Amino acid sequence: VSAGPVRLDTVIDRWERLFPGNRILVQYGRLLVDSSPAAPGSAAYSAARLSDGERAVLYYLAAVLYAPAGGVVFVESPEMFLHASVVRRLWDDVERLRPDCTFVYITHDLAFAATRADSDIIWVKSCDTERGTWDYDRLAAAEGLPDDVYLAILGERRPVLFVEGDGVHSFDAKLYPLIFPEFTVKPIGG
Repeated sequence: VSAGPVRLDTVIDRWERLFPGNRILVQYGRLLVDSSPAAPGSAAYSAARLSDGERAVLYYLAAVLYAPAGGVVFVESPEMFLHASVVRRLWDDVERLRPDCTFVYITHDLAFAATRADSDIIWVKSCDTERGTWDYDRLAAAEGLPDDVYLAILGERRPVLFVEGDGVHSFDAKLYPLIFPEFTVKPIGG
């Protein structure tokens, strides 16, 4: 990744793609945001007024672009502050920007974990910080189970009961938790 303003241009370009209708302006060394396409620049405001998610995206993009070549990038809670519609697009884009880096995501968001194609999944069962010992397993793909279902099973501390339906319109998904409160009910379609 080249140095100088090219990195800033890349950050701005990627941020504007994730938040269409907004533009980042650089004026006298400050970043301003303009969300009024009818009168560009007329209602520009300080980047400090961005939402936590919008600021997080700026930070993530810049941090990854400045990571050393061939580096390992640790990302704690990659979904924090971000709307679900942005999370996958952001991290897919970030990984494309830096194919030379290895990304390690630390997350409880199983839906996000399932989106990381061709990845190794490590399940940390426990950690004793005083002794510096970890109990973990490297997980192999489960044959016949979709990744999101497999990860949901692993993430549960209770037995899982699979039912038909989609979780929104299914009577099974609403009824079975009442009948079997000791189970996590997981609708998996037809």
